[in-house]
Amino acid sequence: MALSNVKEVSLGGGMRMIYGDYVHTVGAAADTVAVASGKVYGCQVNPQSTSEIVDARGDLYSVSTTGAITTVTIHCVGGIAAGTFHILVGN
Repeated sequence: MALSNVKEVSLGGGMRMIYGDYVHTVGAAADTVAVASGKVYGCQVNPQSTSEIVDARGDLYSVSTTGAITTVTIHCVGGIAAGTFHILVGN
């Protein structure tokens, strides 16, 4: 899996959004986005190349925290080869 065009923008009020593109092949390892500090208030993964119907699937990402680092993992799911993501983070 590979992430590209990853950018971060301030939304004001202590909120920011991290967004970008992803591509992967079947059997590839998942990729992660590290959120240095703050709480993940929302994450959306939008498949744009798929052989199946995708409607708010819960297995496209997971969030974990170790110490002060929160990580969002975008999972490789069969039939989905590419897409976009955005993560809302607040302080």
